[in-house]
Amino acid sequence: MTKIMPKLLECMQADPDAEMRLIVRVNGDPAQAAEHLAAGPMRVLRQFTLVPGMAVAGKAGDCLRLLDEPWVSRIEEDREVHAL
Repeated sequence: MTKIMPKLLECMQADPDAEMRLIVRVNGDPAQAAEHLAAGPMRVLRQFTLVPGMAVAGKAGDCLRLLDEPWVSRIEEDREVHAL
């Protein structure tokens, strides 16, 4: 399984200065991952407890660096959820 969908990867690579809102799923403790991210250019918007992960915001180029992190299991676009 890849860490990111090809279409999202293409969008991020095409415009590295674009502001992105992403869901980052992690292997291990999300609190430790959030601490790590707090030191960099990305902002942690919230941490999740049901699934190990967090919502982050930042420039696409900075977010792409997350793909190299061994503790990142998946990166998805953070989109609005609509109930029926």
